[in-house]
Amino acid sequence: DLDTALDMALAEIPTHGGAAEGVRFGRSIAGAPDAVTRLHRHYQQLTPLHAVNNLALVVWALCAHAGDFSATVGEAVAAGWDTDCNGATVGGLCALSGTPIDDRWTTPWQGRIGTRLAGHSELQLDNIVRRTVEIARTIA
Repeated sequence: DLDTALDMALAEIPTHGGAAEGVRFGRSIAGAPDAVTRLHRHYQQLTPLHAVNNLALVVWALCAHAGDFSATVGEAVAAGWDTDCNGATVGGLCALSGTPIDDRWTTPWQGRIGTRLAGHSELQLDNIVRRTVEIARTIA
């Protein structure tokens, strides 16, 4: 579960570093009605693309909306800073946790993704998943 995963993550990163502080801070403000304001105030000295403030935001969104994919992704993006990366990060972590993803997020894509790879403007998601699993099996 999320709390166990965060505890495990904290056990692996330096206790007094910015990353650990970001995880702890993001976790501590989950449920606070002014969480976004507190995030922005707490990290006002950092650039919008700094890793620590965005880590705190990701942890907050995951903790504040656990089990609700739409709310987690929506809040992570609406909170600002590195919106595309934060939305993708919380979305991926939600999916890994088994959080149900409403069809409205996936149906429009019809199993396709667009790319900017030369000669490959569109790829089939099933093929990418299959290839990724094959690669994972070879390195596991």
